[in-house]
Amino acid sequence: MNKAYKAVLMLAALLVALALHAGAEETARGLYFHSLEVNKDSRTRLNLTPDGPLRFSGGFTLSFDFKLRQEEHEVFGYVLRIIGNERTNIDLISNASQFHNMVLVVDNRTFIEFNLNDLAVPPSEWTHATLKVDARRERLDFTLGDIHKSSTCDNIRGLNKFAVYFGGNDHPRFGTSDVAPIMLRDVKILDARDRLERYWRLSKHHNDAVYDECKNARASVTNALWEINQHSHWEKIRSIEIDGKYPKIAFDRRRKQAFVVSNKFVYIYNIAANSVDTLEVKHGAPFNVELNQLFYDAAQNSLVMYEFETQTLARFDFATQSWSNRDASVRPPPLYRHHNKWYDEGRRRGYILGGYGFHLYSALLQSFSDSLGRWETVDLAAAYPPRYLAGMGEYNDSLLLCFGGYGSVSGRQHEAPHNYYDLYALNPTTRSVRKLWELLEVDEPFANAASLIVNRGAETFYTLSYPNNIYETRATLHEYNIKHPGYRKLADAIPFLFNDEESYCDLFMPSDSSVILAALSNAMGSGSVVNLYSIAYPPMSVADTLQVAPSESSPYAVALYMGLIFSGILIVAAVLVLFRKWRRRSSGEASGVASGVSQGDSGGEESHLTTVEVPAYPAINVLNNFRVLDSKGGDLTHLFSPTGAQIFLLIYFKTVSDQTGITSNELQQAFWPDKDYESAQNNRNVYFTKLRSILNDMGNVRIDRLNNFWALAYDAKKIHSDYAQALSNIRQMLADPETDKALLRETLQIIMKGTLLPFLKADWLDHYKTNYSNTVIEFLGKIAERPDIRGDYQILLHIADAILMQDEIEESGIRLKCSVLYKQGKKQQAMLAYDKYAEAYHSLLDILPSFTFKDIIRLSSVL
Repeated sequence: MNKAYKAVLMLAALLVALALHAGAEETARGLYFHSLEVNKDSRTRLNLTPDGPLRFSGGFTLSFDFKLRQEEHEVFGYVLRIIGNERTNIDLISNASQFHNMVLVVDNRTFIEFNLNDLAVPPSEWTHATLKVDARRERLDFTLGDIHKSSTCDNIRGLNKFAVYFGGNDHPRFGTSDVAPIMLRDVKILDARDRLERYWRLSKHHNDAVYDECKNARASVTNALWEINQHSHWEKIRSIEIDGKYPKIAFDRRRKQAFVVSNKFVYIYNIAANSVDTLEVKHGAPFNVELNQLFYDAAQNSLVMYEFETQTLARFDFATQSWSNRDASVRPPPLYRHHNKWYDEGRRRGYILGGYGFHLYSALLQSFSDSLGRWETVDLAAAYPPRYLAGMGEYNDSLLLCFGGYGSVSGRQHEAPHNYYDLYALNPTTRSVRKLWELLEVDEPFANAASLIVNRGAETFYTLSYPNNIYETRATLHEYNIKHPGYRKLADAIPFLFNDEESYCDLFMPSDSSVILAALSNAMGSGSVVNLYSIAYPPMSVADTLQVAPSESSPYAVALYMGLIFSGILIVAAVLVLFRKWRRRSSGEASGVASGVSQGDSGGEESHLTTVEVPAYPAINVLNNFRVLDSKGGDLTHLFSPTGAQIFLLIYFKTVSDQTGITSNELQQAFWPDKDYESAQNNRNVYFTKLRSILNDMGNVRIDRLNNFWALAYDAKKIHSDYAQALSNIRQMLADPETDKALLRETLQIIMKGTLLPFLKADWLDHYKTNYSNTVIEFLGKIAERPDIRGDYQILLHIADAILMQDEIEESGIRLKCSVLYKQGKKQQAMLAYDKYAEAYHSLLDILPSFTFKDIIRLSSVL
């Protein structure tokens, strides 16, 4: 295979992966509003204008998509409330108990009424709505689905400042906790000339905020349930307790069912209905064995159990609720614990691979033919080292993928057993095995769920992995490329109690690819519990759901950026023309050309952090997420292995923060403390070779050795780094007694990207995290005390938020925030901010703060 062809294949795989990722975000838009099903404190509020009302002199247009959920009770609730000039309410209310169950109310009078039964779109599906508020013509236009209605309304005359809320709100005068049971997405606001001013997709988000894609405007959210989070968070959907320590588990892909079998019952979990049916066994019994030996046969709609000792099968008939086996006696201890299994429905043949028993690991491929009643065995040890706790999944109808596990080359437990991180392709018909790749380094030892989920279109597979050297452990979803070694972690972790043969872990995806289901079981006394978890497909990492810098990927921001560039070119051209004219008039006088054009300080009224972020690359970014961009803006982060990323980051911090570098001995102590010098040197050389290959794509970045220190050599003017830029700006501003507000806004934007690598846990990193957080908090505290800043409440609020981002219980941050909000007349917001702070303080320290909200207001230095 030539290099060009390989490049095409890699590009195609990358494009498919990107398309799947984009598709996940595209389908995972929406904010779920908690309504009457929860108490008032837990209902959802979306405030589109937390930083001040929108100003439109002639009116505006608001459009959005929503779904009205079918609730058990008739629900009265607010879909939308707009407050104009702090005096006029414009409400869209859902009232299922009335004939006109969607009404538009202004002040205390209904102007437009809808019956949702008249819509072509069912309430449970997405409906598009558009509300136009024409203050000049005193007219309301409202379109719901394909039905349009309008009304004159003199109540909206002269309105030019609008606060916009969906669901509940805490406005001092117009607050409400009556929330309609809706889902919401794609909220857009246009001005009187139909120019797009705001666009909230309501997909990615950042904690209790979400940013629009036009101007990075913040909306605040309380009690949010995000649709996209279903792709990054496992939901525990059922716990099934059974008699006996060894439940048998199988899956039905077509009917979207999971089966849990005990000696006396068969439990059927239906994914679509989210229900469990319990069938009592009326006749016969499953084989009384101490491991999972169960298949589901879709062709005959029956459960199939196999038994190694006698090489026989038993079937469970759902109609008669009976097992064909009549022998309920305890079978001998098994030879093949935690083996892999696959049932070929077309050929009606089952395959079993590997396993463990009596201190031996197996590489046997055992198969049975349901139609022929024949059992066959072949030893694959020459090509596939013996193991158990591996994962296996179907790649196509003649090929299986087998990944990882724990075992030894000889098969004997006492002869150097270890974890495997290799991938094999197995043809069970021809019994041929081919090794595809092997991971050389992992962060921690892990084993895998019994099944792999293979995504043939993207040439990837998923497995649920867990540290197998810990009892109270956790299972994490990993995604691997079939063609090349390397993986990434997805979603959050699932708690798992692993006690070897008394535990079991498996993974399953129905044929409609809607969800991934995980089944984890562990012994409890004389019985066991099977915990079922689900996650929406395709799965995503938690970082993929966070909206860190929406302007970087926003088409509207890019358009605005290009417009700014064009405007800048015109300004520079005009300046040059004026300069030449001035020079001709001022012959003989000294002259010079400024190196740039700076925008004058507009004072407190223009202190918003709404400047467009210009994508900077090549780049090394470490605030919030680790991200490395090449010279063309391409993302190189996925090329770093977990250990390789840590080595690179340690060298980076030693270079940027310590301004020294790191010795070979320090690297050995950090990453290979149990190895001798020569082995550690070999490992270091392997990783350095990989890192240098990645850095070549960035250009201007090298790992060099100078005076026995390994350090990054790069041109800070050509390589952007958010962390380095933040520290540089801080040093510059602290050295200057007069505050450069433009530089301060830039610095706040960088700081508000997030804390230092919050998702990376490493002992060596804690020092840098603490130092950075302390540096930022100390710097912001000093800036907030400067006379030229004390009167700028917008900047002070951003400073307070930045402090609390670094430390959510930092006292100076909440004192500053509450004081400023109170001074601005936002007293309820100030109190809510303190309440949220106190809740976080109590959650972390189990005590309440030593100061009250009244103490802040009484002692505030900004009042």
